[in-house]
Amino acid sequence: MNYRQATDHFIRFGRWENRQASQFINSDYARNTFDSARDVFFDNNSVVFRDSIQNSDPNDFYRFNLSTQRGSSFRLQLNGLTSNLNVELYNSNRQLILQSSNAGTTGELLAKNLAAGTYYIKVYQAGTGSASNYNLNISSAPLSTGNYFADKVVDLTNVQRVQFGLTPLLLQLQLTSAAQTHSQNMALSDFFSHTGADGSSASSRAQTAGYSSSYVGENIAAGYITPEEVIQGWMNSSGHRANILNMSYQEIGVGYYYLANDGGQVNYKHYWTQGFGAIF
Repeated sequence: MNYRQATDHFIRFGRWENRQASQFINSDYARNTFDSARDVFFDNNSVVFRDSIQNSDPNDFYRFNLSTQRGSSFRLQLNGLTSNLNVELYNSNRQLILQSSNAGTTGELLAKNLAAGTYYIKVYQAGTGSASNYNLNISSAPLSTGNYFADKVVDLTNVQRVQFGLTPLLLQLQLTSAAQTHSQNMALSDFFSHTGADGSSASSRAQTAGYSSSYVGENIAAGYITPEEVIQGWMNSSGHRANILNMSYQEIGVGYYYLANDGGQVNYKHYWTQGFGAIF
């Protein structure tokens, strides 16, 4: 049984096998710098490590990569502490983006939606003398709108952006909520416009959904049957193409609604909305 298997076995079964969870771990399996960070490979979207921090080994670094261009939901739990340890998350430029520093032996929690890229985790002493074992539970899952067609539009949008040397857009669930509501309203209220039946705008719909930035944009389309067709249609239109390739946008939401019995004056059956935004 290798170290990783043994660690997983201990975490899952140790208590029932009367193992001593309080026995201090002297071996250092995670290294102490960004460059020597221990690589994390996700199995079934999650992984558990068990290690220790002490004066002679005051910090541990871990490194992981996320490849899903529309982004991933990241969650980290640090627990099993006997003294005060803290945890930080860094991006590929080694800039701090998130931290947790609860007092005493209280566990730490980090949760954030992350774009594709390389990230680093640092577990470290809160102060000299803080020696403790720890359990580090890390999980990651691709972000999703919950709709295959909408997810595909996000992916194809990012394909276009990458081809032009732009950063992929992170799926944003509040923008997705606003986009989905607008697609549904266009289908059910028999209209096709950026102005909602209630007079709402793309910006006001995003704010109603809880999106905190007023820097937003929107593409709409109707009648296209597949994600590939609607992306091609937008890319063939200068205004819609400009939104897709806007270098200032950071996030995207997509809504798709299909109305099989579309008997109104506007009867395209397939209604699509892209919402774009950025937080400055």
